[in-house]
Amino acid sequence: MNQSQTSPIVNGSSWALIATKGRELGRGYPIPAGETILGSAPPRESGLDLAGQEQSGTRSLAARHAAIEAQGGMLRLRDLESPGGTFVNRQRLLSGQVKLLQNGDVIQLGGIALRVAEHASAVPGPVAPVVSKAAPASPFLTAKGARCASWDDFLVLAARDWRDLRDELATGRISAYLQRIGRLDLVPVMGADRTLDERLDLWLGRLPATLSAAPELDVHPSTVKVSATGIGGMVARTLKVTNVGYRMLRSTARIEPTSCGWLRIKGDRAFTTVDHSELELELEIPDDLGSPLEAAIVIESNGGTRRIVARLERGQVAAEPELAGREGSPGWVEGLVPRLAALSNRRRVILGAGLAVALRIMLLLIAWSPLGGLSPQGSGLASVATALAGLGILVGAGLGRARGTNQDTLAMGFTGGAAGLIIAAPLVALVQTLDPPSGLVLGRDAPAILAVPVWGVLGAFMGLLSGLITSARPPENEVFP
Repeated sequence: MNQSQTSPIVNGSSWALIATKGRELGRGYPIPAGETILGSAPPRESGLDLAGQEQSGTRSLAARHAAIEAQGGMLRLRDLESPGGTFVNRQRLLSGQVKLLQNGDVIQLGGIALRVAEHASAVPGPVAPVVSKAAPASPFLTAKGARCASWDDFLVLAARDWRDLRDELATGRISAYLQRIGRLDLVPVMGADRTLDERLDLWLGRLPATLSAAPELDVHPSTVKVSATGIGGMVARTLKVTNVGYRMLRSTARIEPTSCGWLRIKGDRAFTTVDHSELELELEIPDDLGSPLEAAIVIESNGGTRRIVARLERGQVAAEPELAGREGSPGWVEGLVPRLAALSNRRRVILGAGLAVALRIMLLLIAWSPLGGLSPQGSGLASVATALAGLGILVGAGLGRARGTNQDTLAMGFTGGAAGLIIAAPLVALVQTLDPPSGLVLGRDAPAILAVPVWGVLGAFMGLLSGLITSARPPENEVFP
């Protein structure tokens, strides 16, 4: 919208917005009939660009912040779901809420404040600021060049540059100005028991301004939510406390309920805010967090009260992909003990006997094979070591090849062969203890095939003893003598 166009007459009157907080104090913006979008990048044909009024601060103007409509002699405002919100006379509009504006209402959009002004006739170009009847006799100029032509301008300057106005108070220039214009009743009280910020705040409250000199509290975010994915630990969060009014904000913070032990406020719980402050929080995650925990941070101030809900809940941990169940893979090895623990005593005995019998039959086959000639008794160390080493090489090489590289094939083949040699020694020692011709268990002339049942009994006994390593879990209604 062209800012220099003439403000239209709407049923005998016209509307304008006067900047009371921003870079260009007192600048007027005529409002045409119909709907106008307010923001930092509104539509060119039906928008009012306020980007030039923005200053550095915590509150920012959205591209499409709010919509204002002049129709039937009335002026209506609604928020366009802006991040910082839209305020009318310090009251925030709800999303979709339409507010009927009156002459003198103050609109807050981000860090910009605009006063609604109704004029009896059209005003071309920028509209002159509406001056308070209680305006000083002459404007006040700060050392930095800021101009205060009304008492309201002092409040606006305090919100825009508190330090500048505080320096003017500290140097005595404000006192000298008030004495020069004959307003001795407004000369600041410079008590030694108060800080400069407190003196300036008290003086601003005494000014005969038309704007409300009260501070106003705003807190972001409105909720604090933490999803805990680990076990225990500490999480830090920050609340930004912003003063969107004109005077100093004095706040105190507390936790509700007071018995809450997992939520804490770091630092001072009582603090003052000129522009914005940060309130640091600590959330302690219990090791056994089950159901969600909820508490509240209550901030009370001379500019309102806010209740911020804090919620701590257990987050969803992404399931790790299961390792492949290939023989010899880490997943199979790591799962061996849990699988053994899941067996009942009966199954342990049967499994132990079966494995022992299979081992003895394998040794018999080695003795009857051509490899048996490597040892005098057929089942000697040379025959068994050769057979198991060869079997280990084949199994290891096969597993390595399954991984897809020649290096893995050679490494795992060598490892399998070495494992075969290691296993061969205790097996042969066991054979020489139980089997003929040692005669310790069987007679010297007994055939070797008779040793197979003895091995089965020994394996069953070892299976039963495995319960000492991993507790057995018998199925229901199973009784083992």
